[in-house]
Amino acid sequence: GLFYMENQLEDFIISNWENTELGKKYDLIYEEGELKSKQFRTEIGIIDILAIDKNTKSHVVIELKRNQTSDDTVGQVTRYMGWIQDKYGDDNVSGIIVAGKYDEKLYYAQKMLKNIEVFLYEVNFKLNEYKR
Repeated sequence: GLFYMENQLEDFIISNWENTELGKKYDLIYEEGELKSKQFRTEIGIIDILAIDKNTKSHVVIELKRNQTSDDTVGQVTRYMGWIQDKYGDDNVSGIIVAGKYDEKLYYAQKMLKNIEVFLYEVNFKLNEYKR
């Protein structure tokens, strides 16, 4: 199953951050108790989620695609990574693409960029009959 809208995927990931693979390695950014990671605004666009690596303290740009992605997504992620590098002086910034499907174009684009990971999400839904 896939999410109908990208913002549903984003809300689900943020709400369940600590229970995801992302939450094991990365922290969300809070300032004065307010979440800053979600829809992080830059001069060149909006980063879906900006996180911090728990070990290296480097930034992680996370782009979400509710369905199939393509190699143009790599261009978007690297653009944001370049901006973070300039704005924050973070030479170890990395990127993550979270998508519902993976295609060959993305495979070959990602192959040359060792600091971009791809995660595929899967939605499982189950109904259990209520019995007393």
